[in-house]
Amino acid sequence: MKLAVIGATGWIGGFVLREARDRGHEVTAVLRGPLRGDGLDEDIHTAVADIQDRDALAAAIEGHDAVISAYRAPEDRPDDLVTAARALIGAATDARLPRIVWVGSTATLKVPGGDTDLVDLPQFPENWKPSGFAHRHSLRVFREESQGLDWTYISVPRTVKDGVRTGTYRVGGEELLIDEEGQSEISTEDLAVAILDEVEGGRHVRERITVAY
Repeated sequence: MKLAVIGATGWIGGFVLREARDRGHEVTAVLRGPLRGDGLDEDIHTAVADIQDRDALAAAIEGHDAVISAYRAPEDRPDDLVTAARALIGAATDARLPRIVWVGSTATLKVPGGDTDLVDLPQFPENWKPSGFAHRHSLRVFREESQGLDWTYISVPRTVKDGVRTGTYRVGGEELLIDEEGQSEISTEDLAVAILDEVEGGRHVRERITVAY
């Protein structure tokens, strides 16, 4: 497949980029500026576009089979995430690229066995709430404004940290996935595996999912 990765020089995006390349896909890193690609391997294509610029983004992703976004908004501008979601939906429509996989926040998941979003819990850190609300808004944008596109919104578990690639994980839906010890976690390596599995398999089109051990 020919895949475009937004946020490819970031933490999760970097793992996604390497996983996609190792699987033999042709990968384009969509960068905010040309200098951000200096550390990328020579076999990675690059394109320059701000994720909030619909026209530039459409030009960058045109001709690809799917786009994966691991974009993270600046801490002091969380609502940029919503603007980015709308711009990407518009760009994908303009470029006639039907497949979007968007990496989103734990905050939008529901408490296991309940109907409350994690971001609405009293114990949810106050300084994280603006970002959590922006992630919830971006999920709503995909659900309400992405007609005709095959999108998947993947919420990360509570803990993501670098570790090992096992190739195994569980897939959940609207609720936070926890194990028998109450933990909700996955390695960054296996998160990238899950993201690429979804891109290739398309088993959860127009759905929000989460993954964890």
